[in-house]
Formats: sequence, C-alpha cells, structure tokens
Amino acid sequence: MLEDLIKLKQQLESNHKYIAISDLSEGSIMSASESKSLSEFKALENTDDFIVQCEKLMEKAIRIFSANNIPYDTIQISSLQGFLCKPGFVDFLKSEYQKHKGTNERWKLNLENLGSNVSLKYVPMSFSINMAGSGLSGVYYVDDYLLENEKDISQINDLSRESVSGIIDFEKFIKRMKELGYSFDLLNYGECSDIYDYISAAKDHVWDTHISINADLRLEKSNKTSYGSR
Repeated sequence: MLEDLIKLKQQLESNHKYIAISDLSEGSIMSASESKSLSEFKALENTDDFIVQCEKLMEKAIRIFSANNIPYDTIQISSLQGFLCKPGFVDFLKSEYQKHKGTNERWKLNLENLGSNVSLKYVPMSFSINMAGSGLSGVYYVDDYLLENEKDISQINDLSRESVSGIIDFEKFIKRMKELGYSFDLLNYGECSDIYDYISAAKDHVWDTHISINADLRLEKSNKTSYGSR
C-alpha cells in the first residue's frame, strides 16, 4: 500500500544526519560541526510552544511601546534563515567560502542544490523584535522615532536583545500563524507561503534576507497587505 511506502520513506529518512545552521553567513557555516539524525531534531521540535513564545514577545513589545508613548500600529519580529543541512553540503559550503576567501567573489555562494540538501520539514529559527519594521507601518518606525527624538530607552534596549529560539515544523508554523492572523515576508523576496519560498529567497539573496512575522494592529484594515522590513 502507498501508506506503507510513505511510512518506510519517513523511517529511512529519520536516520539521515543534519547540521543546524542559524544562517548562511561565513561565520555560521565555518563554525558548523555537530550533526544529529532527523529523528533527534524531531525530538527537539517545539512548534506549539514556539508560537506561544512569539506572541508573548510581541505582547511585551506592545506594552513597552505603549508605556513609552512610541507610535505604532504594526509589530514585526524577524529571524535569520536557519536550515538543517546535510553534512556533505556544509562541507561544500565551507570549501566555497575558503575558495573565495580574500576575493571579491566571497558573496557569490553556490546554493543551486540547497533545496535537495536541507530538511524540508524542520527549521531552526530565532525571532526578535525588528525595530525597523515595527511602528507606523510604511510611514514611521520605532528606530525612526528613537533617532528623531534622541531617545535611549533601557526597556527598548533590553527588548531588542530578547529572542525566541527553537526547532520548528516549518509548514505547521506558517499555517498556524496565518490562522492566527499574522502574515509572513522575506526581505528582498516577498510573501512567504511555504518552505519553497523560504529556500528560494535564500538561493536568490544568500544572507541578504530574513523572514518576518507581521502583526497588523489596526482596527480597520483597508487593504490585506503584507508589510516587510525596509
């Protein structure tokens, strides 16, 4: 039966080894070493709690912005693009960085085979408040306000250092957050609908992108638009 074949595929793939990287930058790739089986990463998956923690972080931002009279109608949290990569692909990326070290070609990372060398299910992520995407959407952001008013607010400084990290089931995460009313964007790419958008953005822009979750807090929304970072 087809169901048995699917289970066999999943069982065999659960033994495959992967290395978690926080992004595709040279520092992250060159320091990557520890590999785990996909089943071990599955045991670490915490999507449901991760969603709760993301919402708590946004709630904290709302309280702090309101307490300090910072104008806002959008809260945005952002994460670099993490992946679970096959060890052989990590070795390939290390050789790519070493090959172009000290040249003008360092930014040209060959990611043509990225999609076939990463987990399409589990992704490591670490979200924090994006001060350049939170504020009055499309008009005036929190970092604009702080700069214009020459403010140094300790609560904001502390908030900017907070993050929510974990191993998530990517499709489950996207689906559930959208059901809760949030939208997703990839910087320099556009809307993120699935893992394939996530991978395509990385291939097109390497480390010059990140994924953002947007909370539109306006009572009346004239347009169903997603609001990415500048």
